[in-house]
Amino acid sequence: MKEYESMRVKVFKPEYLLAIAIDVGRLKDIAKASMLLTQTKLDRNLLDYILKRYNLKDKFDKFLSEHNI
Repeated sequence: MKEYESMRVKVFKPEYLLAIAIDVGRLKDIAKASMLLTQTKLDRNLLDYILKRYNLKDKFDKFLSEHNI
């Protein structure tokens, strides 16, 4: 939880945003995933855990190979 203007709010870590974008797979989500991979420092251990937990490892690997990232 973070505080924003005296309110407590939940904030997604970039690794979760990446996993959601890969799972949904719309064009704008693919663009967001590319941006997150290239412009954000990601915790690779957490990302691997998330991908395995939600069965997204194959989708992620396919995304990487199709987009040369």
